[in-house]
This record gives sequence, C-alpha cells and structure tokens, in this order.
Amino acid sequence: MNVIQNEVLGDPEIDYLEKENIISEKCLIYDLDMYNAEEEDLEFSSYYNLMVFKNATLSGLTVWFDIIFDKVNNKVSFSTSPYAKLTSYKQVEFYFKDDIKVFKGDTVYG
Repeated sequence: MNVIQNEVLGDPEIDYLEKENIISEKCLIYDLDMYNAEEEDLEFSSYYNLMVFKNATLSGLTVWFDIIFDKVNNKVSFSTSPYAKLTSYKQVEFYFKDDIKVFKGDTVYG
C-alpha cells in the first residue's frame, strides 16, 4: 500500500463499481492459497499491467477478490468482481490525485 499512496487521493473507497465504467482488461495482482498460507503471505506488493480497451479518463484503480474453496465436499466459490452477481462484499477503489486521459490500446502499469 505504501507505494500506491503517493499516487492516490486519500483513503480507498469501498463501493460497487458499475461494469460499464471499466475501461481496461483485468490483471491478477495476487493469488493466495488459503489452505497453505502463512501470516507473512498476507503482506505483499505486486506490479500491474492493464490494457485499455476504450478511450476514457482514468480516475483510479479498482480491486476485488475471488474465493474458491474446492477442497470441501460442497465446493464454494464467489467473486466480488463488478462482472459477477452482487454480494455483500464490494470493490475497493483507489482514486488518483489527478485523472489520466487514456486511449484504446494504451497500457497502464505500475
């Protein structure tokens, strides 16, 4: 979180993002094996690389998580993605201090 703090405006917001407002491909940030995770696995940093698919103004980044418990008798899974059915969980939105004009085919990375 320390790295992104220099670029974002205040604290992240918890909200539902309308999928129509998504302007880039998604990017896996972290894959955590909940069955074998250790406490130190919960602190991580990751690069991202997002391909923009329409001309727009980029106001920030949105993150969500998917859960899959497949080592139980009745497999349980759900997603908090804006593309999935709404759950009680929402997405986390990190708004930039300054908007960025982006164009179809651009790559946003960090």
